[in-house]
This record gives sequence, C-alpha cells and structure tokens, in this order.
Amino acid sequence: MLMSEDDFSKRVESCAGTEWPALPGTPAHIDALGASAGMAMRDFGPELLSDPGLALKLIDTANGQRQRHFHEDIVDLDKSVRLLGINRVGALSRDLPPLADPLPAHVQTQLRRLYARSWLTALICAEWARRRHDIGPQEVALAGLFYHMGGITLWLTDPERMMQLEALRQVPGAMPEEAEYVVLGFNIERFGHALAQKRRLPQLVVESLAPRYAQESRTLGVMLAAQVAYQATHGWAAPHCRTHLDMAGRYLDLAWAEFVELTNGVCDRFNERAGFYGIRPLVPLDAERGCDAAPKSAPAAFCLAPRGDRLAEAMSGISRTAGPPGDFLEHVLGLMRDALGLNRLMFARRLDDGTLVPQAMVGTEYEPDFNYLRFEADSRSLFSVLMQKPSALLLGEANADRYWGHVPASLRQLLEARQFMAVSVFVDDAPYGLLYGDRRNAACRLDSRSFETFKRLARLIGRRLEQLPSATARGIAGS
Repeated sequence: MLMSEDDFSKRVESCAGTEWPALPGTPAHIDALGASAGMAMRDFGPELLSDPGLALKLIDTANGQRQRHFHEDIVDLDKSVRLLGINRVGALSRDLPPLADPLPAHVQTQLRRLYARSWLTALICAEWARRRHDIGPQEVALAGLFYHMGGITLWLTDPERMMQLEALRQVPGAMPEEAEYVVLGFNIERFGHALAQKRRLPQLVVESLAPRYAQESRTLGVMLAAQVAYQATHGWAAPHCRTHLDMAGRYLDLAWAEFVELTNGVCDRFNERAGFYGIRPLVPLDAERGCDAAPKSAPAAFCLAPRGDRLAEAMSGISRTAGPPGDFLEHVLGLMRDALGLNRLMFARRLDDGTLVPQAMVGTEYEPDFNYLRFEADSRSLFSVLMQKPSALLLGEANADRYWGHVPASLRQLLEARQFMAVSVFVDDAPYGLLYGDRRNAACRLDSRSFETFKRLARLIGRRLEQLPSATARGIAGS
C-alpha cells in the first residue's frame, strides 16, 4: 500500500542524517595517496569515488563550509579535496564507522555490493562524459556514485524490510518497482531523490533520481550508466539487458563493437579493485553473444489490486495538492496507482508544436527507455488524434487489432501487453497533456470500471491544473 505523503516525509526526515560507513581499507588508501609524491591534487577526487560513504561525508562537509571559500556549489570531489585538504580527508575517513562488525553480516554483504555498483556507475559516467566532451565529468561521476542513495540508506536504517524486499524480488513476475511498492509503500529511487534534496546534494545528483529528467542528456546518461552497471554486476544476464545496452550505444553514438570495447575497458579498471568490495571480478561483455538469454518478463505472480478504499483519498489529493505542475502530477499519479492498481502512469505535456513529452511518471523508475519517450505530432498517431478534443481510449483485446498500428512505434516496442488507458487533458479549453496508464503483464487485465474511474480522475486533474497559477507555464522538467 502506498505510504501517505506525511509518513513518507517523516521517513525522509528521520533518515536524512544517516551516516554511511567507510570501507575498512579506505583510511589506509587515503594515507597512501597522501604519501605519494607524484600525486597531483586534481587526481585525488577520482580516487575517492571508490568509497561512497567517504564521498558523501566529504560533500556534506565541504558544502557546509563552501560559503566561506567558494562562490559556486561543490559539485564534485575535486573541489571538496581542495577545500578540505588531504589531511582532513584522511581524518574524516577514520572518523566514519567502518563497514564491518557490528553491522550484521548480510547487511555488510548488501552494502558492499551496492558500494561496488555505485563506483562502477561512477566510472561509467565519467568515461561517457569524457567521450561526450562534457564540461564536468567528475560532476556526472558523482551523480552516478549516489544513484543508489535510497537503497544504501534503507539497508542501514531498515534492514529487515529490505530482506523482505529481496525475497519478494525473487518471486516470478515481481518487477522491482512493484516489489518496492508492496513491501515499502514507496519507490527506493523516489526515496533517494527526496534524501538528496533534503541533504542539499548537487543538482545533478537530485535530478538523476527523478524519471522526468530523462529528457535531459546528462541525467539520461546517469540513468543509463546505472542500468549498464546493474547488468555488468549480474553477469549480463538480467532482464532487459540488450535493450539497455543498445540504448546506451545510441546515447554514445557507438557501433556495437565499439561500445563493447569501451564497456570492457571500464570493467577492467573496476576489476583492479573488485577485491576492495569482497566481490568477484566482473565477466567481460561478449561482443558475439551479447547478453545471456534472459526472459523479458516472467509469468505474473501477482497483479496490483485496485484499492477502492483509496479512491476518495486520490480524489481529495487531486483537489487539495498544490505546488508546481510537475510535483503536483507526480503526487497525483502515485495516488492513482494505489487506487486503480496500475503499474505505470505517465502524464505527457503537450508542447506548442504538438509534441508530447513526459512531465511526470510513476512506476517507471528503472526504465530509462520508457522515461525517454516523446511522441511527435503526427496525424496518424493515436495520441495526436486523442489530443484534438477531450477524448479517452481503453485499448484491450476487443479493439487492439483496430488501434495497435496507430500507437506510436516507440511505445509499442516497450509494451509486453497490448493494453493501456489514455485520456487527453484540456486546461481552459486548450489541449494540455495526455494521461496514460497500463499494467505490464497481459494477465493483469484492465477493465471498464477502472477505465471510468481513470477518466473521472483525469477530469479532476484538468480542473485542478486550471487553478494552479503555474500550470500554463511552458517547460517540462522544472514545471
């Protein structure tokens, strides 16, 4: 069941100050770096990315002092080291609790795995940023390092619930987003996003943890790098492996062979310190075989059930929630998922040229390919037709053959079931956006009763948007 916003905010507040432990070998590593005569100051930052616990402490500490020393924000570890000095960095590494006893053994194991994946994500981000001539590769690397902020914090503060989550993730058909929703009442990435905001971490860190920013090139890179790191640490055999790797290749504008070579180069650098995390070296990505065979999805083990008792709360939330449209819509979509038992919801904003671009998403946190969708204006497109006047469609078995060819091809490729609901939303009698909802698996069917409720809630959203002063402002990510 979806956690209430008040309870979620309290959870974030109680966890925001959680200190992450440092890897046991980090203090000695810092001392060795400091004793190295040939070590340039600019080289310390990338070295310190290997320990997320220390990195978080450095960013927090440096940002606490930045007003006296820097006019700009501290957005990477290079600036942190220059501000604090290597001796202070070493002292901070020794002050942090070590990732060792008395932490339970299973918590240590999970944290080491997440630390390892975080560093691998940072390495990938830095390499991709340099290849794309980004002005701040280490800033992008830091965003990758903190991508697992929510998971690390929860293993430290609620390990029992996280063990339940791990068990549910092993159930056939249980997608990560739904498993988190059932066990925790919220999504881990959203939790990490809220923590990053609360801790006032760099803006790129914050935005990389919000699906709606997948439309931005730098944040999309962080999201894709996290998925590639996940595949690498799962032996290139996790679901959706080739889909994410192909998308990453397109992001870098690389042919498959070039992408494999680049990826294996990063994995080789990671493997030099795999023992630092107590894990086995990563296996290379095979250019010929690609990803090992893995089912795109397992048979559904459970479907999220509509919660009629939460419908009134959803209606009330739509009528009372304020704030910028993007934040309003994300909150409302969360309430709708609980009430209707949907897996994914998206609100796509209509731009002046008729293009529909996602402004808010729920249930798509680990799907950068879905979050990156945008629908160009096209008279043959089903969504463009819906936007011509207030309209709604429930696509299912009865009409799929009639409409499927008019569904945007980019969406068709991502759907495992030929079913979804879509409603055009008008504000002040003008087309404003499209509300979309689906269930991933065909076994979890949409029904006409849910569709009627979906349309009813869409109308309420349109009326509420008319009351929000900023609802007619242009822009996607920040609106």
